[in-house]
Amino acid sequence: MIEDRAFVGLTDLHFLILDHNKISKISGNVFEGLQDLKLPSLVHNSLTDLSTSYIFTSLIQVIDLRLMSNQIRYIGPYVFYGLAKLQYLNLSDNQILTIPGKTFAGLFSLLSLALDHNGLEVSNDNFPGLDKLQVLMLNHNFIGTLHTHIQRIKQLATVEFGKQFNNSFKL
Repeated sequence: MIEDRAFVGLTDLHFLILDHNKISKISGNVFEGLQDLKLPSLVHNSLTDLSTSYIFTSLIQVIDLRLMSNQIRYIGPYVFYGLAKLQYLNLSDNQILTIPGKTFAGLFSLLSLALDHNGLEVSNDNFPGLDKLQVLMLNHNFIGTLHTHIQRIKQLATVEFGKQFNNSFKL
């Protein structure tokens, strides 16, 4: 576990790479004081739950957030709220089955969202407000229908949904 305020005082830090550790939990104020951080990476850890709302709120300069290859099963609503400059979010290779509405609330600058290799089923309320999204990667999930909301994202140039495990994909 990373304790609250663990990085206070590192005000000029731009990259925080915590890959290949056994981090299983992030406390609510762990990123406090990292107002210039651009890229936090928690790849290949043991995170299972991102239910604490607003956990990344203090990271107002982040453009790239890497949470792939953990064991994340649950992501709560508003967990990414406050990341107004976030452009790239990678949640691939986890165990996410569903995404509650409002999970991606406030991600007005998001260009690329990777949700590959999860057990994910997508619903209509998963992607509201992602108007700038250009790339959506949903390979290797359980998606049966590409919902109309995804089709309404005007700037979406690439949607990857290969190898769905239910064999009944509908557009």
